[in-house]
Amino acid sequence: MSADCGGVSARMILVVEDEPSVRATLSLCLRAAGYQTICAENGQAAQQLIVDFEPNAIVTDIFMPGQDGLGLMNWLREQGRKIPVVAISGHTRTVEFDGLAMARRLGASSILEKPFPAGALAAAVDSALVAL
Repeated sequence: MSADCGGVSARMILVVEDEPSVRATLSLCLRAAGYQTICAENGQAAQQLIVDFEPNAIVTDIFMPGQDGLGLMNWLREQGRKIPVVAISGHTRTVEFDGLAMARRLGASSILEKPFPAGALAAAVDSALVAL
């Protein structure tokens, strides 16, 4: 778990991604768009950051070791937390399962298939926050 990916402000975004380089890139893109970020490597690590920092939105990968993004979204729902979620994944569809479609059914504000342009991430977060 890393709460030191960019600081804390009123427009704080929690980035949940298991790949360190991708996590850093997502955080950098969001900071360039004016957001502050905190980061976690999976859904379980993200839970404590949500309790401690109460982010305004969450950007989460779907497939990660430990608790994945769908598990995190279920946890948010069980906890009654209404934090907008932008779900991302590079492994969107298998023969049996479409992770981003499931994220949409679980209430994701936006879904993005990797790779996506940096501007798409900021736009998805902007839209998620406006919809509050």
